[in-house]
Amino acid sequence: MERPGPIVGSDELLESVWGFRPGTATAAVVRVHVGNLRRKMAALGAPRLPETLTHREYRLLQEEGS
Repeated sequence: MERPGPIVGSDELLESVWGFRPGTATAAVVRVHVGNLRRKMAALGAPRLPETLTHREYRLLQEEGS
C-alpha cells in the first residue's frame, strides 16, 4: 500500500510484510492474503486493488492522475 506502481514479488512480501524467513513459506500464502485483501478493499469501495501479474508478482495500481 505504501508503494503503488512497482512490481513486488511473493518472496519480498513474505519477508517484508509478514516477517517470514527466506524459504519458510510459499507463494500460496501470499495468494490467499492478497485474495482476502482484495475482497475487503472492494467491500470498502477502494479505488485501487492489488493486481496479480504472475502467481508470484503483484502490483498495487496507482490512482489515476498519479
